[in-house]
Amino acid sequence: MQLTPAVRMSDPYSFDSRSAGWFVRPGDVVYDIGADRGGTAAMYLERGAAAVYSFEPLPANRALVPDRVRNHPAFHLLPFALSDSSGTAELRVPEKNSAASTLSPKFSRLYQERRGGEVEVVEVETRTLDELELPRAAFWKIDVEGAELEVLRGAERTLRDRKPDIVQLEMFNFDTYLYGSTLNLLARHFAHLWTLGLTAEGRLVHYRVTPRSVQNPEVKEALRRARTPLYFASDRSFWDWTRNDRPAG
Repeated sequence: MQLTPAVRMSDPYSFDSRSAGWFVRPGDVVYDIGADRGGTAAMYLERGAAAVYSFEPLPANRALVPDRVRNHPAFHLLPFALSDSSGTAELRVPEKNSAASTLSPKFSRLYQERRGGEVEVVEVETRTLDELELPRAAFWKIDVEGAELEVLRGAERTLRDRKPDIVQLEMFNFDTYLYGSTLNLLARHFAHLWTLGLTAEGRLVHYRVTPRSVQNPEVKEALRRARTPLYFASDRSFWDWTRNDRPAG
């Protein structure tokens, strides 16, 4: 376990903002998979990304992307979901939080049981990343509410032939098989896996991801405090990426 300086949890994008600062360099191409309303795309553009390919299948979310992002010459909004096959699928949209829209029936059911409210089902187009043959991206952000494994399976050739420098993945452990399979797939392609959580004092804490560490109660509690569990995969270590942001001592 190693610590970084404290973050302000009053900002809902604190983790994404810190991540963009660490991992997105001027001139990078970025895949923003699960773009929602363009909040993270704006961060990557502000970092000087050469191109941001944002994937957002829900028309209502796409309509809310701010003009300053939509009209940026480096921004590309792609109106479909990434998955392991091309075609159509049912996107389940909670009435109170469209950011939690998901292609996973199980994730949707568990979310609804916890949060309540109605769910709208919207038919959306799906594509695989492999078939798109986009320019190689240095940074991938994947935030797809339970459909992470399908996205990665649809990108196996890209991961093999033109893999990114780093992948950021939001993932809740709502299904043990999917959780383990997703981490195993990433481990086949990258040398380092880690996750970030919060201490009781609100400091960001880094853990290497291993079969043992993800079962550690301390790690689980740190991820629970973070509310949004982020995992990262790269051939460079976390501390190699963030060497200029280490705490004193």
